[in-house]
Amino acid sequence: MNKLKIAVDIDGVLRDFTHSLNKAYNEAHPGAPVMYPDHKDFGLHKLYPIGKDIYDFVWKTHAWDCLFDADPFEGAIEFMQELKTESREIILLTAQPTPEAKMATMDWIYDQGLLEVVDDIVIISGGKDNLNKALIPSVNILVDDYIKNLECVQWSGIFPICFTRPWNSKWTGTRVANYEELLIAIEKIEKKTAFTKRSIVDTERLSECLGMKELQEKEI
Repeated sequence: MNKLKIAVDIDGVLRDFTHSLNKAYNEAHPGAPVMYPDHKDFGLHKLYPIGKDIYDFVWKTHAWDCLFDADPFEGAIEFMQELKTESREIILLTAQPTPEAKMATMDWIYDQGLLEVVDDIVIISGGKDNLNKALIPSVNILVDDYIKNLECVQWSGIFPICFTRPWNSKWTGTRVANYEELLIAIEKIEKKTAFTKRSIVDTERLSECLGMKELQEKEI
C-alpha cells in the first residue's frame, strides 16, 4: 500500500513563535519595547526597529527564547496525533537557518512529544534553500503558511494547503483556517487521489520559482 506522505511546516502552522519572539525582544530592549506587531507581512525586519538584525536575534542569539520557549498553537499537538494513521506518513518539514535554531527546534519537537507521532523530520537551511521544500522526495501534500513555498511545491507535483495566517492573505489556492478544516481537506484529497511516485509537472515554472536557470526532468 502506498502511504499518503504529508509534510507539515512547524513555524506558523504548529508553533507560535511570533509571541515568544515579541516577549524576548521586549525583555532584551526594555527601553524601547514593541507592542505585539500586526504580522501581516512575512518579513520580520519590517516589524522591529532593529531591521534585519532581527534575524540574528531569532535564529542565533535568542533562538532558545524565541523557538524552544514558543507555545504550540492551540490544538496543534492534538491535530498531529489525530493526523497519524496507518495509511499516512507524517513528515515535519521546517527551515531553520542556523545550528542554534536547529537545536532549539529539535528540543521543542521532543518536548512537545511529536517524536512519537511523526515518521521523519527534515530540517533545511535558510536563504534560497528555504524554497527547496519543493524538491523533498515523495511528498504528496505540504501544509505551510509561506506563500513562496506553496507556490513552488505546486509546480513539483505536491498538493499545497495553506494554513491561514495574516501574512498569506494573497494565496489563492486551497487554504484552511483551523486544524479541523485541515483534517477534512486531507481526508478529501486522500479519497480522491491514488498516490504513487510523483514527477515534476512543470520544470520551467519550478525552475523560475526556485531561482534556478534550469531544472532537469527527474522523478522526485
